[in-house]
Amino acid sequence: MRNKVVVKLLDKHGNKLSEASSYILIKPGVDEPIISDSLIEDLGIVIVKAKKGLWRHINDAENIVRESAC
Repeated sequence: MRNKVVVKLLDKHGNKLSEASSYILIKPGVDEPIISDSLIEDLGIVIVKAKKGLWRHINDAENIVRESAC
């Protein structure tokens, strides 16, 4: 895609945690979303355990750990 899109990070209830603009690249054969380090930082994602998909938002308390949707 040639134009940037707005990416919104939502909690499990659909509430917006943050948003950022980014380009989208579609890669045939990849069946899960991949986001860049830059977008991770722009959205305020703090990775707790990458392989297990555990993370928190930068504004979350230290004891809050979220699971990736995918």
